[in-house]
Amino acid sequence: MDLKITIMLIKKTGNYWRLFILFTYFFVIAVVGFSNTFNSDSLISIAQKVSSKNKASLYLEIAYGIRDENINSAEHYSSLGLKYAIENNQNELIVEHYIFLVGINSVAGKYSKVQTMLNKAVTLCEGSNMFDMLVLVKIAESDHFVRVFDYSNAIRVLYEAKGITDKNNLTEHTSLIYSRLAFFFLRINELAKSVRFFKKSIEYSKNDEDRIIFISNLLHIGHIFSMTNNYDSSIYYYKVGLREARRANNKIAVHKVYKQLSDFYVNQNKYDTAFMYIDSSVVLVKELGKNHELAVLITRRAHIYSLLNDFESTLSCNKEALRIREEFGDVSHSCPSYISIGGNYTELGKYDSALYYLNRGVKIAENINRIEFMVYGYSKTVKLYEKKGDYKNALKYLDLASMYSDSILISKTNYKVQFFINQFENESEKSKLELVKIEKRNRIILYLIIIAVVASIVVILLIILNNFLRKSKKEIVKLSKVIKTTNQSVVIADVSGKITYINDALLKMGGYANRNEILGKMLFQFADNDSKLLFRDEIIPTVKSTGQWRGEVSIRKKDGSYIIADNSCLLIDSGHNKTSFFVNFCTDITERKQIERNIHESRESLKLALQTRDRMFSIIAHDLTGPFNSILGFSKLMATEFFEYQTDDHIRFSQLIYESIKNTFDLLTNLLHWSKSQLGRIDIFLEEVILYDIVYENVQLLKVLLMKKELLIQIKIDKDIIVNIDTNTMGVVVRNIVSNAIKFTQRGGTIRIIANKVGNSTSIVFVDNGVGIASEDLQKVFDSQRNMTTLGTEYEKGTGLGLLLCKEFVELNNGTIAVESELGIGSKFSIILPE
Repeated sequence: MDLKITIMLIKKTGNYWRLFILFTYFFVIAVVGFSNTFNSDSLISIAQKVSSKNKASLYLEIAYGIRDENINSAEHYSSLGLKYAIENNQNELIVEHYIFLVGINSVAGKYSKVQTMLNKAVTLCEGSNMFDMLVLVKIAESDHFVRVFDYSNAIRVLYEAKGITDKNNLTEHTSLIYSRLAFFFLRINELAKSVRFFKKSIEYSKNDEDRIIFISNLLHIGHIFSMTNNYDSSIYYYKVGLREARRANNKIAVHKVYKQLSDFYVNQNKYDTAFMYIDSSVVLVKELGKNHELAVLITRRAHIYSLLNDFESTLSCNKEALRIREEFGDVSHSCPSYISIGGNYTELGKYDSALYYLNRGVKIAENINRIEFMVYGYSKTVKLYEKKGDYKNALKYLDLASMYSDSILISKTNYKVQFFINQFENESEKSKLELVKIEKRNRIILYLIIIAVVASIVVILLIILNNFLRKSKKEIVKLSKVIKTTNQSVVIADVSGKITYINDALLKMGGYANRNEILGKMLFQFADNDSKLLFRDEIIPTVKSTGQWRGEVSIRKKDGSYIIADNSCLLIDSGHNKTSFFVNFCTDITERKQIERNIHESRESLKLALQTRDRMFSIIAHDLTGPFNSILGFSKLMATEFFEYQTDDHIRFSQLIYESIKNTFDLLTNLLHWSKSQLGRIDIFLEEVILYDIVYENVQLLKVLLMKKELLIQIKIDKDIIVNIDTNTMGVVVRNIVSNAIKFTQRGGTIRIIANKVGNSTSIVFVDNGVGIASEDLQKVFDSQRNMTTLGTEYEKGTGLGLLLCKEFVELNNGTIAVESELGIGSKFSIILPE
């Protein structure tokens, strides 16, 4: 069992058992490791002493025994066994070695070597009538084709395997073939077909002794339900699979269920439960000595840690997985491990180490021609250079990632289209063979009844023609059903853009009920103006010249609304001098684009909220500490040393405390108003009011300050000017602008407030003859990122928020505010309010 689980058990048991349990754990691990090594070493020793004929089977057993420890050693011993099997004409053993080596070389990414061995195995099986082995070779060949995305050949060899089993009554392989067919349809996202074949496989596999196929089928069905968000059905199949695995006491099967359950709970964001199942699975694979599976599990632990943003633990797990894979010789999966480690170092800010691992991972991907790993590496490299601020290199690798991503999508789409076309052609070939047979039969009949009446000959020819037409129609129907049942919208058009075929998915996407509403029309008729130009100027010319195009277009639905679609367009060459045609695969991504926009808006909103928070904390920390220190200092003097000072001192202390408290109160009031405006929590109630009354009431609140500095204020506003405003926020604006004017106007100066109607708007101007504002500081007056505070003419303190509040509150009232000023002359603030 895993050390983590062991320690948990120790904590729950008495002191007497702790040492015993800990000793037992290490003893079990040591025995498992020793027994595996002992068995392999013993067999190697025996193999050196047995006959040449027995070496072939013994070396295969050795290869299987060490396959999970080191694939290079496993390949070495299987190759030795193959050599002895060939020398002794042991055909069945030769094929078994080929099948084993195909799996080993697939893991290592040696695809050309795989194909050579598959060809040799097929030839040998067919020449020796070993139909049982031929089925297994075909299944291995199908796995290879799926791995390289050659779907048309994958399905072809699986159906060939099914034909061999049916013809030779090899029912023991039926379950495995159905399972592979189901897995194939899962790969091309034909989920309904996949579930159907998995269930057919279950019918044949539930009585198998090892139960592995049966349990794997249950897990795959559970995974498909999870993909479609049917989580109750998904967990049901997982639990049934776990029950069957435990009932069969099959640790490999239990491990597979634990691994699948971990993935399920990761998708549910239940990471603690996911860790529990991963840890349980680790215990089993360690007991079984399956290093390859252990590396997979450790990589999944790394993934969960990354979701928790614990990149130190992620890095540690990825490095451990890489170590195991390199010891194991798994070049194919060592590649993404290097890339993941590079990505971890990027997150940790260790850019040199990140670049080293990313470059090494991408190099391996290029050597084994794994484009999906190359894209993974390029994407991680983009993030690295973005974090370093090297946008030139970031753009370079972004272009590479995009180019290879498109090639993967196009390749997969081409394979899928080719799969449909091959299905059609296979059916067409069958029809031709049937036609030949009919023609031979009719020729014999024709010879026998040559003397018969001409009418009989005409009847026979009509029958032949009818049969041919019926079979051709069946071929078309089969191809149509394949396209009809796909989830993607499919449109086929001629090279001019005229629509000749659509499937049901497109009708559903566009909200159309009748094909005649679309057929015969041009593609660009269902696009907005921008997309029409795109069809004319880019899509059609590009597809004609390169054979493919992919991008986003806007498509008009029947109700007149538009959706955004991810469109892949391919040019299909019909051959035989026939006209080519366009095939368009469309996916509605409107919801996804809306989600992306929402995410962007949420991100911007969060960014603003964080800036507001930081700004508030900065103001509180900077501007509140001074006044409070002053208040605390002077109040302490008055409280503890009252009798040591004269009455004049007490009055001066009280005035200073009052001014500090007033400044602090003004700051808190403005801070409260500003934070509410930033967070969108201010309610605006627009109403028609007399402008003079609002200005006069708020100026009266500042009358004491005006009298103290002996300032004259003039309000020149007609009492018939009506404005549509929120009185609370505009009151704050008036008070802050006038307070600002009082602060920066010399004793005995003048402040004027003038309002006029200007067209459909109202202009309000606040003018003072104070000290003015320097030209370089004018742009900072309304800047939320700068806390510009300046002492007044008599050292009055400000909040640094007043004018910023004015701008935001004026805008909330649908108005604008501007400032003009000149040093030594004064300032003028102008507000324009709409009717």
